[in-house]
Amino acid sequence: MSAFDRLSPLLKTTIALTMMQGLSYPEAAVVLDTTEGTIAWRIHEARKQLRSALARTLQAPAREAVKPAQRAPKRAAPEAAPEPAGELNSLAMALALLAPGV
Repeated sequence: MSAFDRLSPLLKTTIALTMMQGLSYPEAAVVLDTTEGTIAWRIHEARKQLRSALARTLQAPAREAVKPAQRAPKRAAPEAAPEPAGELNSLAMALALLAPGV
């Protein structure tokens, strides 16, 4: 599951309207029946969550590389975990989309 998919439905909807559909904050506020300030906060919160996910993704390989002998044998997971590079790419694309001034 990508970091974007883990955002709340309100955050994803706000991003879709403002960043993907090109609505201004006032226009998105009308569509979502909220205030312009709430739209701005949601964009801020989405960026914060995506940056945090990116930081965790970047740190994960480093933690594994430090203690490879202490890891327990891998068990087959019922659901395949995303490849770190794939997750990193999706996070980078999401952050680029949310970058201020774009």
